Order: sequence, then structure tokens, then C-alpha cells
Amino acid sequence: MTAWQGLFDHGGLRQGQRVLIHGGAGGVGYFAIQFAKAKGAWVATTVSASDKEFVSDLGADQVIDYKSEKFEDLVEPVDLVFDLIGGETQERSFSVVKPGGALISTLQGPDKARAKKLNIRAERYTAQPNGAQLQEIADLIDQGKVRVVVASTFGLRRAAEAQSALKEKHIRGKVVLKVVEQQIRTVIDDDMRRLRAYQIWEDEGRPEGQDLAHWYRAGDGGPTEERPDYRRYSSGVAPVGSLVIKFYHSGHQIRGYVRKVADKNAGDTIFPGEEMEPEAAFKLADSHKADSSEPVFIELVEGVEWDPGWGRLG
Repeated sequence: MTAWQGLFDHGGLRQGQRVLIHGGAGGVGYFAIQFAKAKGAWVATTVSASDKEFVSDLGADQVIDYKSEKFEDLVEPVDLVFDLIGGETQERSFSVVKPGGALISTLQGPDKARAKKLNIRAERYTAQPNGAQLQEIADLIDQGKVRVVVASTFGLRRAAEAQSALKEKHIRGKVVLKVVEQQIRTVIDDDMRRLRAYQIWEDEGRPEGQDLAHWYRAGDGGPTEERPDYRRYSSGVAPVGSLVIKFYHSGHQIRGYVRKVADKNAGDTIFPGEEMEPEAAFKLADSHKADSSEPVFIELVEGVEWDPGWGRLG
């Protein structure tokens, strides 16, 4: 967001314009290079010698080693200087901005009086949350026009160490804090990944310790092995007219809704009361069954585990 808003909201950068980005290999700068190129701008950047190849691969048109070269001697006038360094670098940047251009900084505020004399805009800003812009950035990443470079990853308990790394080390790209350890999931076919669904018959109860990879007939509390006449739910298995309760995550809670399976030429019927608690979904399904022998199918979206406390059919 800092890179995006600095370039476009505050800098007003447009297609065909020229921008000089100071600190192009850092966590903001390397995004700024890619955003500017994605929008059709010409990009120059200042980095250390060790980062020249890195920013060239990101698309920078001109790369300047700030330790051995003076950017003001090498860069033709630009429409925008995006300053991520401050200090002397910022002061020297006034000389390369075109009249009518802008000098935008994330650090100290540029000299307004000097900017006025040169007929350029100069300002410091702080990024603000913006969901629509974040979605546009995500789309560019999904399209392969912008790539995310992670320099290192720390668990949340090591946040202080991560902060020290940012201050004391030369970081290329982003430092990431991992807040939650994700469980590794087994790769399964699309139907099972989407539904994790099972059929629950009349008065069926889950045997103690048995996983939900099987279906059970009413009152079956004996054998736990899969039987040939048991079927897992997948698209097309539920007969026309069957009732299906789908359970899914809604925020931090589990909710469900009931639908009636239609034939191929019609749409399924969704019963009123979407976002019901599990117990209410069971009662609704039970009230809409044609007779007591009809099975009701249960769909569990990935990540939702079956809870016997939700109720029993019948």
C-alpha cells in the first residue's frame, strides 16, 4: 500500500512518465518498481552494487549504484522522485524533477519553499488502508506482473528478532511474520476437497473414535471398516429430490443451509433461512423429508469437522 499510494495517489504517476525510485531493493522499493512498470512508466532506481541485478530483473530501466555513482549526473529529468531514503539523497533529488513534477517521500517532509521555487510538488505521506487497491495489487500478483520476494520468515515469537533484522541487516524484499502454523493437508480430488461430505441415515450415530471417511446405516455402531454398499458423497450421487445440508465456516462459527437436489434441467431449491445454526438446519431438513426412510446428505466444507452435538436425524 505504501508503494502504490506513493506512486499513484500522491505522485500521480501515469503511463509513459518517468520515475526515480530511491532504495529500489527494499521492501517498499521493489514493489514500487514493479507497480510503476505494470502501469507503463519508465523506471530508474538507486541501489547498492549487489542489488543491481535484482532490480534489473524486476524491470528497472536504469540502475544506479548509489555508492559509486551520482544519480543527478546520470538520470535525465523525471516526472516523479519516490524517496525512500531521505536525508542528503532527498536534497539532491530536487535537481532531477521536471517543472510540474513531484518529489514524494515516506520519511521527512521535503522543503516546501524550495519546491515552490522549482514549480514542483513536494510532500511526505503515510499509507492508508484501502481494500480496492489491495485487490488490484493482488490481481497483478495473480497475473504474474508483480512477484513477491520474501527475504526471511520468522515465527511470531521471534518478532523482536525480525525487527532487529530489518534495522541491522541489508534486507532484499519482505520480512514475514508467520502468525499461525498451517496444517499440511493431503491433496485430494476436487469433489472431496470441496465437500468432505458424508451421508447420515436415520438415527445414525458416529461410533467412538471412528473417522468420517465412511457412511453408516441407521443404528450401525459395530464394524468400522468400509463396506461395499457404502458410498461417499460426490457430485451427482444424491438422487433427485434428496435433501442436502451443507456446513461451512462463517467467520469463527459453523453455519449451514438446506437445499433440495433437482434434476439436470432445473436448479436446486434453497430453503429459506440460510446461515442457520447446525441444530436448526437439521430440524429444517427433517421437516422437509417426504418420508422417514429418505436419506439426508451432509456436506462438510474442507476444514469443518463433524460434531455429533449438532443433533440427529429423525
